[in-house]
Amino acid sequence: MTFWQEGRIKQERISDIKYHFILMNGGVTSAGLDSIESWFRDPDKVKFIESEVRAYEERVQETARALDQKRRLEEKNNELNSQTSNKNSNG
Repeated sequence: MTFWQEGRIKQERISDIKYHFILMNGGVTSAGLDSIESWFRDPDKVKFIESEVRAYEERVQETARALDQKRRLEEKNNELNSQTSNKNSNG
């Protein structure tokens, strides 16, 4: 039973890597899917692809954080500009 579970977990991990690899590349054709399936038979390629997917996901997360920070700074800037223009029109 434990041996079966380990195999199942490994297969789910590989499926997850495949899914994220396809997303990272903006989709895949049926021919591309055949290539991906053949690549995932090689443990060294699986490790390489997994590291590429992880690096890509880290870049995506960093970009999302930077965009969120930019949005917050723009909101704060707009708020400060609004306060300044209100003081100038009242003063």
